[in-house]
Amino acid sequence: MGHAPSDQAHITGLWCVVEAIAIGALGSPRAAITMLARHFGFDALETEGAINFVMRSRAAVATIAPDDLVAAGEADVLELTRGQEPELPRALKWQIARADEAYDAVLVEARRITVGTTRVASESFPMAVPPEEAERRCRRALMEAWVGR
Repeated sequence: MGHAPSDQAHITGLWCVVEAIAIGALGSPRAAITMLARHFGFDALETEGAINFVMRSRAAVATIAPDDLVAAGEADVLELTRGQEPELPRALKWQIARADEAYDAVLVEARRITVGTTRVASESFPMAVPPEEAERRCRRALMEAWVGR
């Protein structure tokens, strides 16, 4: 993303609270934003030179018909690809820090029961947040993986 002056980065579309976060001296701002976006479910969108941070929602923001797309050649304009179940996680495990004085590690988990895959994906977030909120976000991330396939 690069460095954006304050008038070129808009965060009014975000609602996120982090009690504490650990960012190493060698960590890049992009890596920190990517990690926060993964946990909280937001996207960074560039529009006319400005970066807008917006929460993901289930509401459609646009409808694009095949006639609105530009064909690159003689091939079909649109090709649908569906992700295979074995590539998607059955369970997602996130490690966070408890938002209290001790910052103890906490593991939260989301599972899909009625799927054929046995894959488990694990991630660690160097931040302190309430475990119940982290668990809800973990469930959202697992659902997004399956819906987005």
